[in-house]
Amino acid sequence: METLIVKAEKKYDIYIDSNWLEDVQKEILSKYPEEKILVVIDENVDKIYAEKLVTLFSKKRVKKYILPSGENSKNINEYASILAELARSNFTRNDLIIALGGGVVGDLGGFVASTYLRGIRFIQIPTTLLSMIDSSIGGKTAIDFDNKKNIIGAFYSPTNVYIDTKLLETLPEEELLSGYGELVKYAILDKKIYKLINKDIEIKDLIKACLSYKKSIVQKDFKEKNLRMLLNLGHTIGHAIEAKSKFRIKHGAAVALGIIYATKISNKLNLLKESEQIKIFNLLKKFNLYSEKEFDVKDYVYSDKKISSNGKINFVAMQKIGKCKIIAITLEEFIKLL
Repeated sequence: METLIVKAEKKYDIYIDSNWLEDVQKEILSKYPEEKILVVIDENVDKIYAEKLVTLFSKKRVKKYILPSGENSKNINEYASILAELARSNFTRNDLIIALGGGVVGDLGGFVASTYLRGIRFIQIPTTLLSMIDSSIGGKTAIDFDNKKNIIGAFYSPTNVYIDTKLLETLPEEELLSGYGELVKYAILDKKIYKLINKDIEIKDLIKACLSYKKSIVQKDFKEKNLRMLLNLGHTIGHAIEAKSKFRIKHGAAVALGIIYATKISNKLNLLKESEQIKIFNLLKKFNLYSEKEFDVKDYVYSDKKISSNGKINFVAMQKIGKCKIIAITLEEFIKLL
């Protein structure tokens, strides 16, 4: 087992291993022997792993809230429904929420935990590659609203994160591709990860490398005042593409498309050499994420959370593999660069 300790606004541990879902359930029940537990679980995860989650759900104090799969479930109605379940069951601040699924479950479950009774403990058990390498740590929780992604949310860290890489074996191809989109992002940000991708290493080690990089950023800038904005590489256009597709395009795939746009913009701004652009495009092609398709997303960019009060957008530009920087561009200039 690998362990990472995150020290952001609070300290928590990330445990990484393979084929240990049964042990995870036993450990949680042992750590919380009397507390009520609500498991927010993705409907597909519930179907696939019902038999392997018997240890957890055999306890009467453990309740289950099944969430429909997909980004469209990350809405205010599901949020209110989970709150109602907690209130009806008289959950206290000492009780526990478990988010068992991908990024949608983690974002929604975490936001519920951050607001119910002004904060209740919650554990992340990510089941997708994207949530394992990115969204399960860092403390960002949110729901979508008015067709705008993550527009209502809070910074709220989990109590613990348990990662079982065995769960990736049942992951659909489109979910794997979504995870690869975030993986490419980390490889561009960190040269060590870029080099690791071309080596024959276990997925567990690749996950740990991404989490270690994100941990180093989050510990310095938990609430995204400056340095953490680098993690938004590809997200300005990526979020716009997601919204335009009504979230039919998976988050990581949209981020990959956003990276293509960001690469071309960085080149237009004379920040990224042609040779480095080719490296980035080849990296995307390696994971079957490169596309020449264009998207008219101008209207969606105007609702981006990264727009400052002076009307400028904080854009993550690339200079080379392992070196990116945040630049402030007026919306008008940014739109012209698309």
